Amino acid sequence: DHISLSSDNRNNYLNTIEIFNINGKRVRKANTDNIDFYELDLSGIPEGQYFIRVSNRSGRFTGKFEILK
Repeated sequence: DHISLSSDNRNNYLNTIEIFNINGKRVRKANTDNIDFYELDLSGIPEGQYFIRVSNRSGRFTGKFEILK
């Protein structure tokens, strides 16, 4: 299980990707070191709703997703 993220702007690479559970506890963090594509491993994370926060030079993006098994 994984989630793939990419940046379509070569001048705005991915810096940090974080996954939080519905209670706000961080369950995964990846420092991506300014790359334009990353696959984050979600194995071991139980079913449920989660938030993802992606940081780059322009700021932060937060989204919501659900893991179903």
